[in-house]
Formats: sequence, structure tokens, C-alpha cells
Amino acid sequence: MTKNQKTVCIIGGGPGGLAAARVLSKDFPEAKITLIEKEEDVGGVWYYPENNKEGRVMYDYLETNLSKDLMKFSGFPFKDDVPFYPRKNQVFDYLKEYYQTYIKNHSNVDIELETEVINVDKKSDKWIVTTKHANSETVRELDFVIVSNGHFKEPKYPKDVFGLDSWLSNGKAFHSKDFYNCEFAKDKKIIVVGNGSSGSDIANQISTVAAKVYVSVTNVEDFKDKNNDPEFIVEYIPKIKSVGGDDSSVKLEDGRVIENIDYIIYATGYLYSLPFFASHISEKLLKQDQSGITNLWEQCVYKEDPTLGFLLLSIMVVPFPLAESQSTILSQVFQGNIDIATVTPSRDEVEHEKNYGHNFPKLSDIDFYRELQDILDKHGSNTFKPVVWDEVYEKKRKESAEVKQQRNEYLAKHAQKLHKENRPYYLPDNF
Repeated sequence: MTKNQKTVCIIGGGPGGLAAARVLSKDFPEAKITLIEKEEDVGGVWYYPENNKEGRVMYDYLETNLSKDLMKFSGFPFKDDVPFYPRKNQVFDYLKEYYQTYIKNHSNVDIELETEVINVDKKSDKWIVTTKHANSETVRELDFVIVSNGHFKEPKYPKDVFGLDSWLSNGKAFHSKDFYNCEFAKDKKIIVVGNGSSGSDIANQISTVAAKVYVSVTNVEDFKDKNNDPEFIVEYIPKIKSVGGDDSSVKLEDGRVIENIDYIIYATGYLYSLPFFASHISEKLLKQDQSGITNLWEQCVYKEDPTLGFLLLSIMVVPFPLAESQSTILSQVFQGNIDIATVTPSRDEVEHEKNYGHNFPKLSDIDFYRELQDILDKHGSNTFKPVVWDEVYEKKRKESAEVKQQRNEYLAKHAQKLHKENRPYYLPDNF
């Protein structure tokens, strides 16, 4: 590294961190890049070793919610033999190949695996990043920091369920991040809280062997048709008001009491956390209720100090191409080609944060991707070209929810068949 060479630290070796390493190695070639990953391999949440599954978010029979054609990185398709909805191991293989193709042997990218970031601070004009590998600590000074450590670590639970703490402490209630497969559910009565992607998938999987599965939702009326369908083996119920002590009873908001519940699984999302930042920095970034990261331009650049960037904070988005778009934005900001003080986002960021946080109303994520591209087109001089959200991509995105719903209905029928045959869940090969 030359004396005046700019330095970039990327925290996290998941999809976001890998995208940043690829983009910056091409778009900011004079910089020295260090990617730090605490696990023994890259992949982030998609790294799911069979001998160490605990708390890893993934589960055995998981497939993506997005098609392989929609979720792919720029110019890097999935292999032909990968199904329409890739499975978790196929996504990991894809990320590993991406890493080996663009990053692993790149001359200006250093990879540090099994290395934990334990402190990030700013002194004068340098970021001070302290890491730990084995029993050795290293302190380094850097010009830029990109945080891509994910937001699937700290489970979020409802705060208004009386008695829940005791159920969590004795293991009768747990978060979906600790679900692996349906084996534990055999002949059990289980409530799944939440009907998002994970909640509905977990309920479907455990229904193959459980004695009874309930799904607790905000508005039961939305699921009246399913509750009235004799073939549908999952029952939708109102929100939980309280849980009993020794009697394993659960009281619902409509007054009904369900007896003899064995487990409650909370598929209720995650809190954001910045465990390694110095407190004077994290208190300006992390919302008090941990619902998101604040004070950001375009959800990726710290307004008070644009030498700090974040990736993939957004939810309900197409993450892989977004990571490359945001990384290209960060590269151009770091090089001084984009001045965030003079580029005003098309939407009111304060209002968006207030109303939606890191989420985007249905399909408005397309406008977000296009806005990032518009900024690059007007103000950037980037050599890396992220995915362009043209009419083809727009059509795929708009159709994605309906197509996935069809897939989920197919999987529900598959689960019903397995239930009748008293067989545990597995993913079918066909659609």
C-alpha cells in the first residue's frame, strides 16, 4: 500500500459486503480495500454449516422469495440447473462463486475471515477500527468504512404479551431464527406469531407433523377463507394477549383461551444494532427503539460524515442488485464525484423514515432503485454498472408477489399431502 493510498474497510462478508468489494475494486481501483468477516467463510446469513446451525436465521428447507432472474447480481446469473426459487445452499454456492470470481484474488482486496470488529471510532479525519482474530487484537486507521453486518441478529418480540418473558426463558417460546426443521413439532400444539415470509413458511412446514398449528395475525378476517377451508390444516387466530404460567394456556385478544400449547414461535422480525460503534457515534445513528438507522442520505450515506456508509438496511427489496447500486453510490461519494449536500432525493426522506422506516410501500422499491441509477447517471463517473431497472426488471418485480403466492399455495398442498401421509416436511423438486 502506498503512503497516500485511500483505505476502505468493509464490515461483513455477506451479500452486501461482497457486492461492495466487487464494486469498489473496479470503480475505486486506487483504494486499498479490507473486508472483515467474523465467520470462517463468506456468505453472511446464507452461510449455514450443518455442524453449527444455532441462531443462524436460515433453516433446513428454505428457498428464496425472489426468482433467480430477479435477485441476481449484475452480469452474474445463477446456473441453469438452479431452480426458479433457489434453495439456501444454492444461494450460498452462488455467493461463493461471486466471491471467487471477483474478489478472492483481487490485488487490492484483503480478506480477513474469523475476525470480529469490536470497536469503530472516528479520530480527527480517520476511522479507527479495532478487530480481534483468535486472541490477537489489531487497530488500524482507515479513510472510509462500509457497514454491511446485516440486521438479522437481535430478535424482536412484542412488548405487550403478559407472561412472555417466562416462556422465553424456559424455551416454550422462541424466535424464528432458532427454527431449523419440523422435527421438534411432532404431535405438538404450536402457535406461530406473524404471517410474513418466515412465519407462513414455518407454519406450513410444521403442519406436516404437528397435532395443531395456529398462526397469530393482526386481522383474522383477512384469512376467513382459509379458516373455512376444511383442507387447510393451519388455523388463523387473533393476537396473543397473555400466556399462562404452569398451565400452558394462551389468551387471545378476542377473549378466547387456547389450552395446552407446547410452543410459541415468534416470526416477528429483528431489531437493528450497531454493537461495535463508539457510543458517541451509535447514539446519533441508531434509533432509540432500535427500529432502524437514522440520519442517512438515500439509506446508505451518513449525513454528518459521508466517509461512512451502510448497505442493505432496507427491507422488502431485491437485495443483491440493490447492494451493488448502493455500493456504486458509496464509491462515487467516497471519491468526491457525488456531493450529498447538493443532490436532493426525489422523496422526502424525513417523511419516508417517519412513515415507513427502512421499508418501501408495495413496489415503490422500483422507484428507489431508479432514483439511485438517476443519481449515478447525472452525477457519477462510475466504471461499474449496476443492474438497470428497465421495463423487463419492472415487469418481473411486479409479477413476483403473485408468482410467489402461487408457489406458496403449491407448497401448502404439498404440506397437506405430507400431513395425511404422516411424513415430515421437505421441499418438492417441481413447481
